[in-house]
Amino acid sequence: MKKRFNILVLMHDFLVPKKRNSTRGRLNRDKTPWITEYDVLKALKDLGHRAFPFGLSDDLNKLDEAIHEINPNLIFNMVETFRGDRLYEPHLASFLELKGIPYTGCNPRGLTLARDKGLAKKILHYHQLPTPKFFICLRGKTPHKKDLNELKFPLIVKCLSEESSYGLSQSSIVKNNKQLSERLDYIHKKLQTDAIVEEFIIGRELSVGVLGNDRPEVLPVCEVTFNKSNEPLNEIYTPNAKWNPKYQKKKGIKSKKAKLQHLEEKYIQKIALKSFKELKLNGYARLDIRLGEDGTPYIIEINPNPGITADCEFAKAAKWGGIDYPNLIEKILYLGLHFQPQCHLGAA
Repeated sequence: MKKRFNILVLMHDFLVPKKRNSTRGRLNRDKTPWITEYDVLKALKDLGHRAFPFGLSDDLNKLDEAIHEINPNLIFNMVETFRGDRLYEPHLASFLELKGIPYTGCNPRGLTLARDKGLAKKILHYHQLPTPKFFICLRGKTPHKKDLNELKFPLIVKCLSEESSYGLSQSSIVKNNKQLSERLDYIHKKLQTDAIVEEFIIGRELSVGVLGNDRPEVLPVCEVTFNKSNEPLNEIYTPNAKWNPKYQKKKGIKSKKAKLQHLEEKYIQKIALKSFKELKLNGYARLDIRLGEDGTPYIIEINPNPGITADCEFAKAAKWGGIDYPNLIEKILYLGLHFQPQCHLGAA
């Protein structure tokens, strides 16, 4: 008989699924902000576990009280910020480790390394993993002439420590110094973040899911296609492309299993797995890759604890690999239960 666990499902307080009749019918998945939390809770309950949603705001004492009251076997962690700041995400994982409670997702060190795009790319470059040339431009600073001379236009300008394509649009791709200056000004002043500037890779938009602790497995490669675009290799996966149904229809955006030659796919999976290990990740992660026109797969971003709705790219790739959604959630759960921080600390 399968063991039944008490699971505290940790989420942002504004993303606790609503208790309303519509959850018994078909949800509007495009307009329901808490769809990930709903999907995870439903999967855990369908698997026979006792799932207790807890909305975290800015008070760890309340989380402490909930832990003592529920006495969970595991915390299913879906919190990405604390007090509105993404930089605190690793500290929350550290808090759970110090409490001695198993939790799902990535460890604090892996979160720290991967969330800083500049630091992550320096590590990848050191290990000879393909990633675009880049430089970092902090708030209040302008690019050094040396940095500009080493990169070739077009460039893409992104937030240094944000994810989910925050601040990303077609205007992020710049073709000259004037456009670069304008975009940096937008990132620095409007979004109030540091920026990373890198060479824009013209090519196909791929993603690779990795799942595991000491012996991670790589999922089949997913591709996002822009079937109604005049220049599909110049498109980027912006928030509109991810979540706006009208924009998706206009551009003909689809997620599908990537059509690659066998050796090509194996190489992409190999560099994804090596990146996962070198950045000290565990649990589950998604790597975003641009397959350049010359056939080089460039690692663009590494996302520990990516979105795991029932119909996201990660879940689709898992299904192509023989893992349906409930079993994916169960697998993530057991990876959290069996993770040993002390053993992972020195892992290469």
